[in-house]
Amino acid sequence: MTTKKPNSRGVLILFYAESDEAGWENRRNPLGTLTDYLKEHQNRQSYPEIPQPGYRLPQIKRNLTTDEPDRLDSRDGDWIVTRVHRYSAMSGNCEWEETVICYCQYQPVTPQWERVPRLEEISQEKKPEFVATSSE
Repeated sequence: MTTKKPNSRGVLILFYAESDEAGWENRRNPLGTLTDYLKEHQNRQSYPEIPQPGYRLPQIKRNLTTDEPDRLDSRDGDWIVTRVHRYSAMSGNCEWEETVICYCQYQPVTPQWERVPRLEEISQEKKPEFVATSSE
């Protein structure tokens, strides 16, 4: 489930692990320090999709086991959004009109990898959305 709101400068969406989530000692950034930061999404659409509780962060990997060059596969990830906080810019000279912080819990699911269509295969009408999935 997502919400849409007109927006002219775009939305910065940040995904963080809940502070008490298990496995915190294994979440390291490229510099090797601990972090609760999971992912960032920058959306400059006029009506950006805002993740809602129940949305799972997708996981994408390169599939080297096929004859198809540069094939990517994706699946629903193990991190699920549990709460969302939205902050509007207070001045007109901010880069982003809104910043959204999504807090996530680690809830592993059985991987069901699917091929990601190539850009030329995607029609102009079909746009990606932040769709909530049921937690198991």
